Amino acid sequence: MMYLAFKHTTNTGKWYAKLLDKVIAMRTNGPAVHVELVFSDGTSFSSSQWDGGVRFKDIQYEGDTKWALVPLHIPPEKEATVRGVAEILASTKIKYDWKGILGFMLGKSDPGVPDKFFCSEICVWVLQHIGLFKYIKPAETDPWLLECIARERASFYVAP
Repeated sequence: MMYLAFKHTTNTGKWYAKLLDKVIAMRTNGPAVHVELVFSDGTSFSSSQWDGGVRFKDIQYEGDTKWALVPLHIPPEKEATVRGVAEILASTKIKYDWKGILGFMLGKSDPGVPDKFFCSEICVWVLQHIGLFKYIKPAETDPWLLECIARERASFYVAP
């Protein structure tokens, strides 16, 4: 089973991380400040300002209350496609989109820079390769909006 893992604001960590989280949460009017795409083997994919950009990472979600997991209900063959796209992107060392996230925080639309991504933007972009979230613009999607949309989608899912 694949998930989207949403990191919610916390009062732990370095001061600049807490400040950035608070600004993002204020701007989005929600608690989600970061998102990871979690594969069935437990590996996570996203773009992180703290890790320099697009990457895979092992994150322990179990028992960590700052993360909210939302199931995606993706068939195994489509998960393989998503993983393939993610592996290509991670191997090209794509940088984090600081300009896009700063513009977002200032209320300006990010037209999307083709060689840089922020977290929710890359997750939506990758999932659109299998037909999910086709109706939203990756560069205009923040973690809280994506969490709301993913939860709504999950609530309508009916197992085959």
